[in-house]
Amino acid sequence: MTTIHHGQTEEGKRFTVVGIYDATIPQVKFGVALCGPRDHFSRKIGRSIAEGRATHAPTLIKKLKIQLPEDKDGKKELIKMGFEVADNVANDPYLYQEIFTTHNKEVKEKRMQIYLEQLNKQISK
Repeated sequence: MTTIHHGQTEEGKRFTVVGIYDATIPQVKFGVALCGPRDHFSRKIGRSIAEGRATHAPTLIKKLKIQLPEDKDGKKELIKMGFEVADNVANDPYLYQEIFTTHNKEVKEKRMQIYLEQLNKQISK
């Protein structure tokens, strides 16, 4: 299952978030594509970049305690997670730029862990 969200930050930066659910682990891998200052927003290009990142170099990986059902309820839960990530991108796009611009695996994992802790605090409220 896949979820796709497009949005805009408070500063007017457009972005795309793609979440891909992997039932074998279970986890959701998210890819984020942010427009640069000289980019023109394109849903197709944003989706392609975000999907490539989710597949090959995830911006964020959310491990799940249970498997999502392969029905409408599972899809709804995946969409909800996608909206939460999109809201966080809209509120703090620079965190995502920091996560996916580093090539140091240890730094990237630490930044992802900090972000997941923040996300889990927001979800539990």
